[in-house]
Amino acid sequence: MKQNRPAPAALVSELMLATLRLEARRLARTDALLEPLGLTGARWQLLDTIVRAGQPQSAPQLAAALGVTRQGAQKQLDLLAASGLLAAQPNPRH
Repeated sequence: MKQNRPAPAALVSELMLATLRLEARRLARTDALLEPLGLTGARWQLLDTIVRAGQPQSAPQLAAALGVTRQGAQKQLDLLAASGLLAAQPNPRH
């Protein structure tokens, strides 16, 4: 008796969808854990990247390190500055 097996493409699709669902759950849990600190996962990641850099970084440098757009990094930097967790510094390269 021949057994019906899912096509490889269907298996890959199922794996990718399961991975995306797991990542969504991880992000939601991270945000819930950080909420008492007034942070989101995105803002915590940005702060962590700044600390690990060991020297001042521009928004484009931070975006490249995180693999996000400059606009996305800038939005989170602006929110961190507005909350008082971060202070902007002049960029000598401007």
